[in-house]
Amino acid sequence: MNDEEFRKALFEFLEHIQDHTLRNSLSSFVRGIYRKNGEALQDLNDNELKSALFHYLKDKRYLLVMDDIWKTEVWNEGDTCPPELETLGRQIVESCHGLPLAIVVLGGFLANKEKTHQTWLKLIGHVNWYLDQNKSFCRDILALSYNHLSQHLKPCFLSFGIYPKDFEILVMQLIRLWIAEGFIQQTGSRNMEDVTEDYLEELIDQSLIQIAAKRLDGGVKTCRIHNLLRHLCISVSAEEKFLEVRSNVNLSPMSKSRRISIHSANHPDISSNPCEPSNSRTFIGFGEVVKLESPLFKSNYLKWLGETNKLVRVVELSNMGICCLIPNKIENLILLRYLSI
Repeated sequence: MNDEEFRKALFEFLEHIQDHTLRNSLSSFVRGIYRKNGEALQDLNDNELKSALFHYLKDKRYLLVMDDIWKTEVWNEGDTCPPELETLGRQIVESCHGLPLAIVVLGGFLANKEKTHQTWLKLIGHVNWYLDQNKSFCRDILALSYNHLSQHLKPCFLSFGIYPKDFEILVMQLIRLWIAEGFIQQTGSRNMEDVTEDYLEELIDQSLIQIAAKRLDGGVKTCRIHNLLRHLCISVSAEEKFLEVRSNVNLSPMSKSRRISIHSANHPDISSNPCEPSNSRTFIGFGEVVKLESPLFKSNYLKWLGETNKLVRVVELSNMGICCLIPNKIENLILLRYLSI
């Protein structure tokens, strides 16, 4: 049915409405639409029609439905990026690492700038700096994404705050950690690892987590979190006492957070110095590879962990860069259910 046939069928339908007042109102409304929308448009070429549509929709809110699209060329016809900036534009989008919010923020920034090679080139390599200038705006929108997460996914998402910036996370390690933490709900007779992978896939589908590498069978091997989202995890975790990240050598006094992530954990001061007793349930350490030359370092290695953190249930040390060294007094952790070294 073409447009003219549809118009006739619509008017015939209106004629059968019994309520005369309603029928006259609807008929007048429909005729007004056809008269207004068809006015002076029949003689315009494609470019003029595009321009007229642009000016009509400018500064308005509207829903765009793309139906019956089978070729990417059709979609690309709506692209207004100047050809000389297309390569730069693609580089800028790639630097957003798949986070839709980052693309929206940068798109809004560039919309108010000159479409010149020099202006766009300034963004390359400095995307995070421009996003930081809109930190409060980004935080508000990202918080909406978090607030609308299913309840069972919230602790899983917040747990990504334990990792350092741009850290590539082994999914198998993440799965074991979530299960040990008690984040995964048993679903019938399903394997717990399979359920955990489903949780991760949900976070990936919502663009909250990025795939870094895949296994040969198509599953996710490693993943990472965008730095903006990582900051959200850390700030929300601090408010809820879910997690605290430490990156300095001063651990005293310890916080009341249920989880402690230390990013300089093999620093001698952190490894051997005592700290106040803590009620933390999880300890996770990260650090560079170090040489174990000092006998004193070996004898005092994370000794405080077993002396002052006796409620700890999860200890993750496999990212410490130290091989075959078990924390001293580890036998004091009688509630320990997970140890990774």
